[in-house]
Amino acid sequence: MMIEETKRSIHDALCVARNLIRNNSIVYGGGAAEISCSIAVEAAADKYSGVEQYAIRAFKDALDSAPMALAENSGLQPIETLSAVKVQQIKVFITLLSSMRWQNGHNG
Repeated sequence: MMIEETKRSIHDALCVARNLIRNNSIVYGGGAAEISCSIAVEAAADKYSGVEQYAIRAFKDALDSAPMALAENSGLQPIETLSAVKVQQIKVFITLLSSMRWQNGHNG
């Protein structure tokens, strides 16, 4: 049984390598997509008032639950880890945005 599981794991790894060679587009794991969506949803929530804002923020909390569970299962402090990753994603986004503006000739 252990040999079969090892064969399956090697086969899966080879398939991943093959797929990356065929199409090198990837989606980052570890909850990165959920965190990115959470940041966008939180920013959108500020445009609403009343019950709608609460519903949007509840959806943001649901998006945050997967990365928090991953952090906790990895032995990390979930709240601190999620906050640090969000800060890093926002910094990268701001850097990319300013770079795109500079390339397009916008200085402001």
